Amino acid sequence: MFFKKGWNILILSFLFFLHHFSGYSLAIDELTIEEAVKLSLERNTEIRQKFVNKDISKYETLSKKGERWGTLSGFLNYTHYNFPRALAPEVPVKATAENIFIPGLKYTLPLFTGFKIEKEIEISKLKENLSDVLLNLTKNEIAFNVRSIYLKILTLQRQKEAMENYNHALTQLYKDIETQVKVGKKPEVDLLKVSYVKRDVESQIIALQNTIETLKETLKILINYPKENFVLKDISVREISGIELSRENFLKTYYPKLYSSKKAEILKEISRKKIEQAKAPYFPQLILDLDYQKNLGNGKDKEVWQIGFMLNFTLFDFGKRSSDLVASKLSFENSLLEEEKTRLEFEKRLTEAINQIKTAQAEVDAIFNQIKYADEVERIEKIKYEEGVSSLYDYLYAQSQKFISQSKYYEALYNRERSWYYLDYVLEKID
Repeated sequence: MFFKKGWNILILSFLFFLHHFSGYSLAIDELTIEEAVKLSLERNTEIRQKFVNKDISKYETLSKKGERWGTLSGFLNYTHYNFPRALAPEVPVKATAENIFIPGLKYTLPLFTGFKIEKEIEISKLKENLSDVLLNLTKNEIAFNVRSIYLKILTLQRQKEAMENYNHALTQLYKDIETQVKVGKKPEVDLLKVSYVKRDVESQIIALQNTIETLKETLKILINYPKENFVLKDISVREISGIELSRENFLKTYYPKLYSSKKAEILKEISRKKIEQAKAPYFPQLILDLDYQKNLGNGKDKEVWQIGFMLNFTLFDFGKRSSDLVASKLSFENSLLEEEKTRLEFEKRLTEAINQIKTAQAEVDAIFNQIKYADEVERIEKIKYEEGVSSLYDYLYAQSQKFISQSKYYEALYNRERSWYYLDYVLEKID
């Protein structure tokens, strides 16, 4: 009785453990496409790097602003002389020492640099804005990649499901033919024909499963998903009817708001600022120096301070300034061309996205009709084979076309949805 009670306690404890602990590893999460995109925008490594780059740009701007106020530095100096030296340049000399120790402070302030520092600050601010734009462009890229892979996995799962149904139908056909072979109605070679096709279908199922697992691992990396087991929830596909796909309206509405357009504009402005920055060496440089020190030696000390202004100007630099200025002007011209290229690229992609949607819709309609024809042909070929007026190959081919049409239909549906997402990508609609 004691042992029986002990076993009951052990079993209950084991079940409790499975319920409360192993569930974490065995539970399979269901992931929607919206959740996958949200996770990628929060956890993707490349996006997180862009956030870091954004912070770096902010601190680079602060660094440039700090440069405007110069530098305050401390110094220490010890010197031993072979005969006593004056602690300070005064007349008459009052204090001398052979060992002199000098602590002090030095402040250097650039009063005028030909607007070089001011332009560097402005460029740093523009780069800070650029880092924010690049972050959103990366988000748009990652979101589209996640959606594309998600839809590709759904497509392969549907194809695998169609092949499994085909395999099941072949299994049933094999059993039916086997029965008819026993009674002498069908030749035994028909069993070999079905087995040959069945093995080919089974290999396709394995290949599809392997590709699905590879893509799921890719998706997992993109969204930085912590769990091993997860399934993808199917989506509600969008229809094309009732939606206006006007290229002109998209151009007018979206182009001014595009991050890619803002990127080209910021790069153009940076190039413009660099022209002004390249003019700085043509101006004189005015520097303020302020020094304070205390000379110590032989038990005595003397305070010494000085303030000075230094004006530097370049007389000749063997063409360096002019070459830098010409290079900056050429870079600005290049930025204008890049801005034009960005707009042309957007127009091309927009046309491509709209045509992809229309083409995908035509494929959906065509394959939907093919399914009806394939079902009817398969039904007729089955009857003809059973009545002995056609070969098994005709029936097997008709049967394969039926399941292939089903597979292609789902592929066309998801491809149409991907075309919608591509349009969202071109219009940079991240969420």
